[in-house]
Amino acid sequence: MSSDDSPNVISTSAFISALQANFGIACVLLIFFCIARPKLKRVYAPKTYSVEKRKKVSSLGDGFFDWIIPTIKISENYVLCSSNLDSYMILRTLRFLRNFFLATSIISCSIILPINMQNSNNSTDLSRFSASNLYKDSNKFWFHLIYYVITIGLVLYILLRESALFIRLRQRALLKSRIQKPEKAHTILVSGLKNEYLDENYLKKIFGILPGGVKRVVVNKDASELEILLKQREKIIQNLEVTLTKYIIVCEKLLKKKRKTSPDIDPETIPPPPHPIKSYLRLRRNGKLSPGFETVDLIELFSNQLLEINKKIFTFKETELKNLKNKSSAFITFNDQISAHLAVQSIVSQDLTSVTPKLLDTEQSDVIWSDISVNPYSKKIKIYISSAITLFLALTWGSLSYSITTLTNIDFLLKAFNIDTSKVTFLSKLNGFIPALLLSILVSILPYFLMFLVRMEGRPRRSDVDFDVCNRFFLFLVFTVFVLPQFSNTLNGLVLKFTGILSNTQEVLNQVIEYFIISNTLFVTFVVLRTFLSTAVFLLMIPSVLNRSLKPYLFAISPRQIYMAEKPTKFEWQTMIPQHLLVFLIGLNYSAISPLINPFCFLYFLLFYYIYKFKFKYIYDQDQFSLGGTSFVCILHQTFKSLFMVEFVWLLIMVANGVTTKSGVARVIVSAAVLVYTFRVYGSVKRNVFPYFYYLPIALHDASPNFDSELSFNSNLKDTNDLAENIDESIVDEKAGPSVTDDVSQRSVNDVESSLESEKSPVTPFLQHSSPLTRKSKHGKIIPEISKSSQKVYSHILDFSKNVLVVERNFKTKSYKPKTSKRVKTSSSMEEYGYSDSHKQFINPAILANFFSFVWTPYDDSGLTKDLVAKVNMIGEGYFSVVSKGAFINGRNKVGIDFNFDFTHFETLALS
Repeated sequence: MSSDDSPNVISTSAFISALQANFGIACVLLIFFCIARPKLKRVYAPKTYSVEKRKKVSSLGDGFFDWIIPTIKISENYVLCSSNLDSYMILRTLRFLRNFFLATSIISCSIILPINMQNSNNSTDLSRFSASNLYKDSNKFWFHLIYYVITIGLVLYILLRESALFIRLRQRALLKSRIQKPEKAHTILVSGLKNEYLDENYLKKIFGILPGGVKRVVVNKDASELEILLKQREKIIQNLEVTLTKYIIVCEKLLKKKRKTSPDIDPETIPPPPHPIKSYLRLRRNGKLSPGFETVDLIELFSNQLLEINKKIFTFKETELKNLKNKSSAFITFNDQISAHLAVQSIVSQDLTSVTPKLLDTEQSDVIWSDISVNPYSKKIKIYISSAITLFLALTWGSLSYSITTLTNIDFLLKAFNIDTSKVTFLSKLNGFIPALLLSILVSILPYFLMFLVRMEGRPRRSDVDFDVCNRFFLFLVFTVFVLPQFSNTLNGLVLKFTGILSNTQEVLNQVIEYFIISNTLFVTFVVLRTFLSTAVFLLMIPSVLNRSLKPYLFAISPRQIYMAEKPTKFEWQTMIPQHLLVFLIGLNYSAISPLINPFCFLYFLLFYYIYKFKFKYIYDQDQFSLGGTSFVCILHQTFKSLFMVEFVWLLIMVANGVTTKSGVARVIVSAAVLVYTFRVYGSVKRNVFPYFYYLPIALHDASPNFDSELSFNSNLKDTNDLAENIDESIVDEKAGPSVTDDVSQRSVNDVESSLESEKSPVTPFLQHSSPLTRKSKHGKIIPEISKSSQKVYSHILDFSKNVLVVERNFKTKSYKPKTSKRVKTSSSMEEYGYSDSHKQFINPAILANFFSFVWTPYDDSGLTKDLVAKVNMIGEGYFSVVSKGAFINGRNKVGIDFNFDFTHFETLALS
């Protein structure tokens, strides 16, 4: 079949043009990466700047290709030790797929490809390399079928082998977690509780029959009102910080302007610029109708708003914290890890209408607190709504995919509309590039919609959302990229021959299989695009460049905004894994039909394998991608689903190829047997192997987490320095890890001071304070206590030597009224509610939030804002304070921050 007669076939010249375009664009992006990498190290090597020793790695050279050799030398064992099990299993999966397609490339191109080309009849399109040239019911299909059976058997063998290895590593990770993260390892989350099950003592009693008993039960509280107050405070703090920062920049510019004419001018003699103001429409004044505009000082306005919101938070924590209603979920911590694994597999209530989902390995940072106690029946309603929207989304994406795949052969479309192709020859060269590019763009947009829909369903953990998105995205990819294009191309071909088919219905099956096989040309160009363009874009990390470099430069004003833009890049595994498995599905399906696809699949997985090595070591924060290795379960599920689809397609091909001869019937039986056997293997794995992926066997309840001998380190490992540091740090952590039966002791004053002192940067400008803040100001204003730990911190955090800006509060304003009431005794200390340090890991962060807050501004070198800052501090005395540590105004009058200063850590230590 020629390209002129088929909507599916791409000419060889168009394919070469697409290959050149993809390779050329990829080279340009690679050159840009090599240029930008040494200049944007905070994007391309942020772990070399890590404050945490366990995450910090050695720096790369600034040369054009200085990153390639170190990347190649990174071992998988290094990734396992320095990162986590999830990263390690992804690397192993990519290595398996790389080696698999290397083997299939050699075998198929040396054996299958010559057979396919025997009857090509001097064709000029890509179909000359495919099985579409073989005659119907040809015995040569036995070569393809035997090759197909061998590849399926190889994949199954590798999956079972990798599953056995993963079980050992997973059990090791579970045993190690009892030392590194004991609270997480010993705790389960139980949802759907009601009635007496919301009583902590009752829960402790019924779960107490398990080995070791229950250490602690924490029933979750409804803190929605407090969460609203905290969101309002965040907005007010941002407004105040941005306004103050803009004003400080104006002061810096004014000083520079004055010094141009008078270099020796004393800043004390320069009057400060006017404060930022804003006019508001007021309808009433003093209770009377009096429309007009009122001008207010923005800094004073936001300061008073922050004072009021912090007072509300303080009052709420004083009066309402003990009266919060229970939510229908609880965290149950056991003394023995094995008890948590037994409890999560148990049935809690005898009531058939009671639904109590139980989750293992839950961290506070992973919890979605607003959805942690969603009623199971309300959750079902949300799922129905989400499913309806998902169906609509599938139809929409399906129609778009169909429209795109019709562009596979532009010559065919031009001919259908009676357009002279000789007048638009340039369009023919785009046959192999434009459809694949549009299909890739369509795919890249989809995860954002899926993420929104899954979150709407009320998943209690972010990791649960990611797992669901991963599975749904894979199904969408299969439907829109694999299934629909084949059927749409087949339908287009049948429409072209509709008249002839009506007179000979036997031709329908022949035409279906012919167009079905020929549709491989679209997938070859799609894999080519993924191999070159997608890998280059993934390496370049354009979104991260925009978010961490361009966006802060253009839009971020305050130090906090710049700091937030510097959050470590997260590995979006839930969207990348399905895309890799899609390439595997396409490659495996067309491995024998079109052997030309195998080398590009091999190159695809080869490039991603080394790119992931680079990113796991230098870029990705392992704490943001730490699922205990369970991401491999998604890989396993999706790999088996890919096998099922490939085997079903091959069964159809064998049926359509002919069942009129014994040879044809035998090929159909073999294809069906492979499909049945794979189903049986999958069922056996789900039934007998999957429980080992999640739960710890009873026999290992007191085992030690040691590596198997086959996982021992290579003595020639090139990353010995970084690895040794991480191993030493890990050993220290394990030895110093808190006992699960003992609460973590409170941090001493000296510990807090040394922690803050260790963050000091000698190059960071800061304001100084001549005396520490006490609980009673110069004017007799009583400052409420914050917490026991905070009292320790405030005694030194505002000290001269700690580089924190808190100016003497000696200014009065109309909005400021000294306190004359009795000294307030706060109950914000969590210990007073029975919340120890270990308890706090399972308390809603809103409940733990402090009413005192910091306003982070850059250091004012001009000194023109000294009085203003003092006035702001006086307004917020006891409730908020201005700090400038780690932030400054650079020579371009832009805000800069000291990236070695961890403001979140500083704030947490001060207010926890």
